[in-house]
Amino acid sequence: MIYEAGVLVKIEVKKISGREVLANSEINDAVNLIKIHHHDICIKWTEFFVMGKKINVEKITKKI
Repeated sequence: MIYEAGVLVKIEVKKISGREVLANSEINDAVNLIKIHHHDICIKWTEFFVMGKKINVEKITKKI
């Protein structure tokens, strides 16, 4: 996720060595999920990686 001035401007999908590449439909599903929940994801990543806080796992049950 790439933010500029607090606004999500781009979602980059990169290959990771040693991991299988996702199918295009799976990539599209992941990107759509990120677009919908990017704010919550960013907050949780900041709390965990920057502040060192323990975060609660959140299960998404609504169909997108």
